[in-house]
Amino acid sequence: MFASMAKRFAGDMVYPVTLDAVQIFGGAGVPSAKIYQIYEGTSQIQRLLMGKEMLSRATMEP
Repeated sequence: MFASMAKRFAGDMVYPVTLDAVQIFGGAGVPSAKIYQIYEGTSQIQRLLMGKEMLSRATMEP
């Protein structure tokens, strides 16, 4: 679950941070930043994996 959370966070954050950097430094690296949102699995898939993990933990018997 933590891996999915980290992938989702990183994938969602890399693009806006890169766009800010482009405003400061220029356009190199923008295409490779967008691919991280896709390559590690879309945010929706990461949310689905996190939800499944949370449900399985919630339904476990102590």
